[in-house]
Amino acid sequence: MAQYALINVAHRHDGLVDGSWIQSKTGSREYALEAARATEKANSNKIDVAVVANDYWMYGGPNYNHYKGLVEII
Repeated sequence: MAQYALINVAHRHDGLVDGSWIQSKTGSREYALEAARATEKANSNKIDVAVVANDYWMYGGPNYNHYKGLVEII
């Protein structure tokens, strides 16, 4: 199973995103993308959520730092 992370986007640039971790997802890419859209909807579309590979957090739990240059999965 693939590991993904949902990111609250602060800035997008050249296929990269800057932002903060929301939550991790295990499953297919489509599942992670659906979770991102559902998270946006649950927040009245006031936040922009990106999906990135979960290489940055792996199994360490929540990390609320601001990250720059994460590769977005489309």
